[in-house]
Amino acid sequence: MIDQKVKLHVGCGMSKLFDYTNIDLRETPCTDVVADCRNLPYLQDSVDEIISFHLIEHFDEPHIIDLLKYWYSLLKKGGKLIAETPNTIGMARRFVKVYEEEKLTKPGYLYGCHNKEGREGIPNDNHLWGYSPESIKKYFEDIGLKNVIVTEGTDYHSRDYDEGYTIRCEGTK
Repeated sequence: MIDQKVKLHVGCGMSKLFDYTNIDLRETPCTDVVADCRNLPYLQDSVDEIISFHLIEHFDEPHIIDLLKYWYSLLKKGGKLIAETPNTIGMARRFVKVYEEEKLTKPGYLYGCHNKEGREGIPNDNHLWGYSPESIKKYFEDIGLKNVIVTEGTDYHSRDYDEGYTIRCEGTK
């Protein structure tokens, strides 16, 4: 009998990962399971891997701590948590560059979209908290993850931006 790993792609939106159960709050062509990332249909200590791209910045600090602790509780011993998010430090550098070098008087938002409907009309799409490589590593370590490493982001956001604009953080339970 083949042991199937339970691998969750939480907040999948319009991006499907094969070999993962793709989960989002709304049904999309890529969604396998419709569920809130704070209440997933999995038991504690039952998940091998949770990966999330550009989701955690949509929660403010008290809620992100609770969310990370919840995801940690779902992981099996040795399970992995991976999250990618914008790098607020890199985005601030981009903001200054656009303002100074391109002489734009309206260089755009610094971090996330804050209009009523959210970007592209998606509700709750506003960014509420920012991360640096050091801060996201500390959040991961504070919830108990081990062997935490921080690198450059790898998903489609990293292809859309220069190096230094996204962060990937990985840790093991």
